[in-house]
Amino acid sequence: MKRSIILLLPFFLSGLFSFPADSFLQKVKTIGDDRDDYTFFMIYSAVMSDKKDIFICDHKGNFVAKYDWKGNFIKRIGQAGQGNGDLLNPTYLCIYNQKLYIMDPKNYRIAWTDLDLTKLYYKRYGDLNKNPLNRFFKITFLKNGTLLGNSFTPWDRNGRMVLFDFNAAKVIKCFFNRYPIEVSQKESDIATGFNKENSKIDKDRLNKFLSLAFYALPMYGIDTQMERLLISFQYPGNPVKFYLYSKDGRELKTIEYPLEKKYSFPRHLLENKPIKPSESHYSGIDSILFYKGYFLVFLVELDFKKDQCVDKRCKFLVFDREGQLRDTIPTEKGLKPMFISNDGYLLARDYDSDEDQLLIYKVNINY
Repeated sequence: MKRSIILLLPFFLSGLFSFPADSFLQKVKTIGDDRDDYTFFMIYSAVMSDKKDIFICDHKGNFVAKYDWKGNFIKRIGQAGQGNGDLLNPTYLCIYNQKLYIMDPKNYRIAWTDLDLTKLYYKRYGDLNKNPLNRFFKITFLKNGTLLGNSFTPWDRNGRMVLFDFNAAKVIKCFFNRYPIEVSQKESDIATGFNKENSKIDKDRLNKFLSLAFYALPMYGIDTQMERLLISFQYPGNPVKFYLYSKDGRELKTIEYPLEKKYSFPRHLLENKPIKPSESHYSGIDSILFYKGYFLVFLVELDFKKDQCVDKRCKFLVFDREGQLRDTIPTEKGLKPMFISNDGYLLARDYDSDEDQLLIYKVNINY
């Protein structure tokens, strides 16, 4: 397919298809309260099995907990550490072939167990361990043990989306060598670890390395049927750029979505001692999910005065398989959507709430 760039005009398209957020999201239930088996320190991800059992990953509690559809606690597995039965700030969950996979990035490994949470098994990243900063944060199994993952730092100049042979613990291919900002060749070399001019650790260079890698973390959603990915960044610039790719790394289309505020990526975040401006504007993508032929992007725009957030605008962007914007749905909720089931149940965390809870919504899409 020929590459193309499409400029999306929100003031036109948002009124063309949109419908109220309360008809798009209908709250079903909540899991989380002050009881011991229902207390969470930081919910990072959650998934649901075909039997509607719910698995919640607690990043700070270093465990994964299982609940039935009624919200009853079933079992917990994991504790802080680096050995067998341990997890260290786990991130994303993934269910594949009746197994639950757990990203254990600080231990540079992927953990897995059966859906009864019987015992944890582990596999290290194999040839990725050459760079101690290499870590997967989210994975999706495609078939025959091949998984797709995004990385915190690039493994080579070819990009930070990785096709990985799980059984052999070996990289098949890397792609998507992009950033949310324009970077110099020197910054790119630093971020990719190719600048070898100084063997000593330079704190300023290291900070820029980590900052650029963190703010450039790719976010993706995948249409497994057509094997297409919609990719953007955790902290995009303005306009927000979305990239439609095939799962083997072929770029199909670039889409631009202009935000309400005119600003560029806040480069002060890359400095060793960042000095925040008196006013700043940020955008964030908390998730990209795929459901019923559509990519669902949860986008947040934040306005700051120094360290204080003075305004927040949240919305769902709905793209079809061809990368066309079909809907813009504003919502007041500060959500971190994590997972959507085949029958439309959305698992999310409300980061505006004082209590850490898992929220379950029913998503209604009728186009």
